[in-house]
Amino acid sequence: MSIRASVLLFTLFLLTGCQTSGNDGFPESNDALNLAAGLDTLRSNLYIPANESFVLGGGQPQGFKVLARNVGPVEVRLNATGDDADRKVILGPNGELQFNIPAGKAALLTNRSDSERAHLKVVILTPKQNLGMTYQPANGL
Repeated sequence: MSIRASVLLFTLFLLTGCQTSGNDGFPESNDALNLAAGLDTLRSNLYIPANESFVLGGGQPQGFKVLARNVGPVEVRLNATGDDADRKVILGPNGELQFNIPAGKAALLTNRSDSERAHLKVVILTPKQNLGMTYQPANGL
């Protein structure tokens, strides 16, 4: 195969949105397109202890996108500000969602279970920037 044909096939691969993630349980994202767009792709097995919240973002100069899949046994509540509205969603077991967080804002992922930890597979698409990540008590959220 000629170099020109190889470049054409690679370009078609990028343009058609072929998925590059494997069968690892993570929500699918097109890593090649994200790289071309200057986005970092961060993958995490996120565990949230019972009656705790995980805060993602806050104070960052640019927005970011989150893809999440609940692979654990308990519901997770998402409170996020983005897409021109506050978003409050319950993500049940086997549920999946994506959401955008604008510059300076954060997502709050809360496990309201009294005894079981939550488990999410998370993919974060972000411009090269630092993102705050911390745990805090759920405080009745």
